Amino acid sequence: WAPQIEAFSRRRRAIAPSLRHCWPDEWDGGGDYTASRHVLDIIAFIEKLAAGPLHLVGHSRGGRLCLHVAARAPRLVKTLSLYQPGGAADASFLPPLPASAPQRDSPAARIAAGDVEAGVAMFLEGLMGAGYWARARGDLKAMLRANARTLVAMGRDSSEPMTRAMAEAIEAPTLLIGGTGIPPMFLRVLDALEGLLKNARRARIESASHFANLENPALFNGVLEAFFDANG
Repeated sequence: WAPQIEAFSRRRRAIAPSLRHCWPDEWDGGGDYTASRHVLDIIAFIEKLAAGPLHLVGHSRGGRLCLHVAARAPRLVKTLSLYQPGGAADASFLPPLPASAPQRDSPAARIAAGDVEAGVAMFLEGLMGAGYWARARGDLKAMLRANARTLVAMGRDSSEPMTRAMAEAIEAPTLLIGGTGIPPMFLRVLDALEGLLKNARRARIESASHFANLENPALFNGVLEAFFDANG
C-alpha cells in the first residue's frame, strides 16, 4: 500500500494496518490466523482510533475482510472499495464449482517444507501467469516472502465466507474494481457482488492484473480518489 499511503495522505489521513501475524510480526505459524480474528481486529482498530466512518479499501483476501466489517459495523464505514476481493464463499453467494483433484504440490506445501522462495513464486505465478516471479517488483517479492507462512494459514482457513446475507446487508456506497487479465475466480466474486450489493458500481484498471495498486498506482489511486470525492 506504499503508493496509496503516499498519494492519499496529501489530502486525507491514510492508514494501512498490518494484520495479526503479518509482517513485521515474526510469526512461527501458531496461534489464531483466521478471517474471523482479522475482522474483529479491524473493527477494534478503527474504534480504538475513533476513525470512523471511513473510506475502507480492501484487496484480495482483504476485500473479503472489509465486506464483513461493512456488514457487521456499518457505522464505521463511509464507503467500501474492493479490488478483486476473494477467499471463501458459500453456496448462497456463489454456486460451487466442480471439485478438482487434490494436488500434492502447492505453494503452501512448498512453504511448509521450508522452500519459501519456490512457494511464494508458485503462488504469485498462479495469479499472474508463468514467468511472472522473474519480472515482479522487488517490493512485491519482499512482501510475499515476509508473509509466506500466512499463505499456509489461508489455505486451511474457511472462516467468514462471503454469503448472500452479508452482501445484502451492506448499504455503504461500494466500488468494485477489476483489471485487465483478472483471474476468473475474482471476476466471479465481482459479478456476484454487483448483483447483490444495494449501492455498487464497477471500475476497471487497465494494464494491471491482481496487483494494480503496485503496477499502475497512478490510475488505481485516481479511480479511488474520484470515488472518495463523490461520496464525501
